[in-house]
This record gives sequence, structure tokens and C-alpha cells, in this order.
Amino acid sequence: DNLMRNLLLVIILLFSLLMSFCAGEQAKKKTSLPPFRITADEMEIDLNLKTQVYSGNVIFKTNYNSTKLTCDKITSDSNSAKNTTMVRASGNVKVSMVTTPTDKNNSPLSINGEAPIITYFMQDDEAQLKMESAEINGKKVMPILTSIDKDTGEKTVVTGKTIIYNQKTGKLTVKDGDVSGGEDKANG
Repeated sequence: DNLMRNLLLVIILLFSLLMSFCAGEQAKKKTSLPPFRITADEMEIDLNLKTQVYSGNVIFKTNYNSTKLTCDKITSDSNSAKNTTMVRASGNVKVSMVTTPTDKNNSPLSINGEAPIITYFMQDDEAQLKMESAEINGKKVMPILTSIDKDTGEKTVVTGKTIIYNQKTGKLTVKDGDVSGGEDKANG
């Protein structure tokens, strides 16, 4: 009987230690966006819902890959600027960034894109851009992302219903899309 009780206590203790470790690992994950700045003609803050809406000539900038979004409107969710987990840009959205390679075999890329809706968010410790299509004035408008290798000038153009770009890994996930590539220095 004592053996069973001691065994049960050891199991509970091990389970508690495992849960503490998992909670600590989860706490280390970044859930907030890299530091950023938003400028706009108007800003509306709802302190109860913890949302912000920026409208009119909106510019979102972060030093992470020199990312810049320009648009008509940005909505963000946060309880403070340091805890913003997502910004959603809509209306004439354009994005630009320059990647910094983590591998000496890769070249920096100049990336530009347009989409009806772009969401900038964190997932698994990595900043990501989700570009989405939308119907505007009865017409389906698809996102487009252009990447130019800064060393070779090689250009890649991606279109699709949804494009997700992982800024850390450089991985693109395209749904219902098309990719074209090659050198295009003259029309870059």
C-alpha cells in the first residue's frame, strides 16, 4: 500500500515537472510581432476589446527584414504595443521587404507584393505574411508577390488565391496559384 502511494506521488511529481517544463518552453516562444511603428491619418482604440484601427494613408514599418506595409486600413489585436500578435491590412495593400540571408550560399532578396488583404502575424516563433484574394467591385482580385535576387537579378513572380510567406525561413506556401521565374533585369 505504501509502495503504491509512493509510486503515485512520484508519478504526480514527474507529471508536475513535465507540465512546468512545457509551460516554460511555451513562455519562451515569441507571440508578439517584432517592434513596429504605424502612422495614419486616424487612429481608433477600443480599450475594452483591446483593438486598434488605423485608417487613411496607413504605413506599417518594422526593422525585421525592413518590412513595410502601406494601405487604407490596418486593424490590430493587442493589449499593448508590445503584445501585438497580428495586424490585418486592407484596401490597396502593398508590401515591401529585403531579406537578410542566414546562409552564406543565399542572396538577399527584394520582395514586393500587392493584395486586397495582408495579415502579418507570428506563428511558431516566426513572423509570417498571409496575402489573400478578395472580391472587389464584383471582380476577384488575386495577390501577387515578386521576388528579385539582389545578386543575380533573377525575378520570381507568384500569384495565388492565398500566399503565405515565412520571413524567417523564406518558405512560400501558395494555394491555387502560379509561379513564373527567370531573369528579367530590363523589366525589373
